[in-house]
Amino acid sequence: LFAAPLLPAQVVVIDPAQIANNQANHIVDLAKYVEMVNNQLKQITTMTQELQQVTAYVKAFGDPSSLLNITGANHLISSQSRLTSARPSVSCSKQLMGFKRSSTPPMAYTRI
Repeated sequence: LFAAPLLPAQVVVIDPAQIANNQANHIVDLAKYVEMVNNQLKQITTMTQELQQVTAYVKAFGDPSSLLNITGANHLISSQSRLTSARPSVSCSKQLMGFKRSSTPPMAYTRI
């Protein structure tokens, strides 16, 4: 059994076209990888610039959260909250704009 000669099916086959195709695909993959790394470098550069801008803003104008400690800021914020929560109804806002509801359906409006 150990001294059996090589059978034709055991001959090593080399496919140069497939090898070339694999190398070409590998080159394309490397190019995509380089492009991905370049894009990541651009993103890091952009984020660094944004961080520098925010740092410069904080240095120039101070911490934005400290604006709440200004005298009267709490009153201003609560007034704004009340104004935005107390919106007029649709009919009231239409009357304020110079419209009144007509009697013809469907809820048409006419100029006063």
